[in-house]
Amino acid sequence: MSFGFGVGDFIAVLELVNKVRKDFQSAPSQFQDISNEVKSLSIVLSDVEVTVSETELDEFQRLDLQHLVSSCRDVLETLEETLGKYRDLHPGNGKLRSRGKKVWKRVNWEPDDIREQRERITLNTTLLNTFIGGISSQTIYAIKHGVDRLNIQQDNEQRLKTLDWLTPPDYGTQQQDVIIRRQPGTGKWLLDSKEYQNWLSSSIQHLDWTPDDVKALKKECNKDNSSRRPSLDELLQTLQSVADGFSRVFIVVDALDECQVSDGCRARLLSELLKLQATCRVNIFATSRFVPDVFDTFRGTTMLEIRESNEDVEKYVNGRIEHFPRFVRQTVDGMFLLAKIFLDSLDDKLTPKLIRSGLKDLGKQSQVPGEDGKVLAWITCAKRPLTQSELQHALAVEVGTLQFDQDNLLDMQGTVAACCGLVTVDNESNIIRLVHYITQEYFEQTQAKWFPSAEADIVLACITYLSYDVFGTGYCYGDNELIKRLRSKPLYDYATQHWGHHARKAPAMKEEIIEFLESGRKVEAACQALLCSTRYELGSGTGGGTDPNGGLIGIHLAAYFDLDTVMKSLLESGSMDPNSAASFKWQGDMAPLS
Repeated sequence: MSFGFGVGDFIAVLELVNKVRKDFQSAPSQFQDISNEVKSLSIVLSDVEVTVSETELDEFQRLDLQHLVSSCRDVLETLEETLGKYRDLHPGNGKLRSRGKKVWKRVNWEPDDIREQRERITLNTTLLNTFIGGISSQTIYAIKHGVDRLNIQQDNEQRLKTLDWLTPPDYGTQQQDVIIRRQPGTGKWLLDSKEYQNWLSSSIQHLDWTPDDVKALKKECNKDNSSRRPSLDELLQTLQSVADGFSRVFIVVDALDECQVSDGCRARLLSELLKLQATCRVNIFATSRFVPDVFDTFRGTTMLEIRESNEDVEKYVNGRIEHFPRFVRQTVDGMFLLAKIFLDSLDDKLTPKLIRSGLKDLGKQSQVPGEDGKVLAWITCAKRPLTQSELQHALAVEVGTLQFDQDNLLDMQGTVAACCGLVTVDNESNIIRLVHYITQEYFEQTQAKWFPSAEADIVLACITYLSYDVFGTGYCYGDNELIKRLRSKPLYDYATQHWGHHARKAPAMKEEIIEFLESGRKVEAACQALLCSTRYELGSGTGGGTDPNGGLIGIHLAAYFDLDTVMKSLLESGSMDPNSAASFKWQGDMAPLS
């Protein structure tokens, strides 16, 4: 409690008023009124002490209280002096109480000085009550303000819960992450376009409350604690009701082409949107790849191609480096993230000379540079989605070695980060993939430009992996042994199943392929893993569906993958018998040419 004049001053006034109250205990009725006023002042001062101890006073309140307490002290000191004067009329030793009482009984009037002090005490009591009332009003206002803020917070939380109930994914965080990396002015051409401005030619009102129809729908779905999701018909009916309440409604639908086609989902969505537009004042903004049924639905409406412009890419590159060559803008062909990868490859260039040299080297290459280029190549060209551990082993393969070096494994978290947002990991399946299927399609269509040697590199990595000495023991006897092999070497399953598919697109690798196919026991091991994956479920006790003495050799693998030139070379060399039969548990013996 700080009043600017000290806590001790306030305590002294409290002690003084209590002392004066005691002096009036034996007062005659003529002094009863002022005795009551002193009692009231004592009570109010005690209330002030409690109130002030629980409240943070501002500067003006502290000054007011200081003046009031000083005034109380003055009047109490004056009153005490006056009472002392009256008692001095008949002093006594130990009998003052009885003799004083007798004297006061003979007083039949209230002295003027006592009357004046009574009025001053009454005034101070009133002012102190007013002071307490002001503080209480301020406290009540603060409480009301806090309650209002709490209500707003609860309303916001309720809106967020409703939004989460309608659409669980949190896209806000993803959007914020994108906005942080966005260069000012990017995409402004779209917002300034005539087509967009025509679509937007109406005022937009921000809806900062949850419509009653939505609340009613949620209440209905949560009835009896069922917490069920609303049906499509319920959602459509509610949307219709909400839209009817506004003069104009704007609906934005992103990536219509990603909406599932099964069960007529996309067709129903498009149909309902057009129905809503026909009955309400609805503006629809939809984005989509070229999909015939989507484009047919919107035929006759305003269309605008949306893609990263060279100017947008230039803004991004300018944000990273002041002077940049024209080829960077041209090479990335409107792909922001590719521009980021190219520029990130310059991060370790610490001098102007090294930066210029790095830019010169970038101008000579067309493929994505660095380790992130290998990651993108594997993900783009892989015949099936890869897990993190599979890709980790694929990137760690050193061509020409006979043993896998665990120390060559990359940190996948850093590897994903190096790909600048082009790559993501599915936490549930542990699959590593490109962040968007459009990115996958783009790289597949431009594979010859970005990853010209990818197929050959993947073949070499797979063959090297299959040729490790650890597989020189050949077949595994039983499922448990085979499962242990596949788990300890994560890339083995993919390599056995798909090396041949990559080999068909990399004819220049013929010599390396033949060398592997002539490796005997390693080929037998690869055949077992291949046939296990393609024909049987592990755990059936079949040992992969092949007979350890079944006679599988390299020419069988060449025939399986339709490697014609490799087959021809093997036959011409005479190293393998084209009529050699292999035994399979699901059917009889088979020769490569059967």
